[in-house]
Amino acid sequence: MSIVVEEVVRELDAIVAADGGRLLLRSATPERVELALDLTDSSCAECVLSRSMLVDIVRRKLAAVAPDIREVELHDPREVDGSGPG
Repeated sequence: MSIVVEEVVRELDAIVAADGGRLLLRSATPERVELALDLTDSSCAECVLSRSMLVDIVRRKLAAVAPDIREVELHDPREVDGSGPG
């Protein structure tokens, strides 16, 4: 996995961690990143940024450092099936 992608995820994980969540990198290719939101230790899952907002932030950050990445998928346990379009 790209160190650049790992750094972006680590930076955003710190933001999510403030509300007890974790942003985990599941996989990364030159064109696609798959993430998972872990809310196991969060006492307020709804306090964590929404899935759509997280995906938007990840896309913008990655566009600046890894413009070939075209797809960002985020599995969010708050969604009915844990994922959704990303």
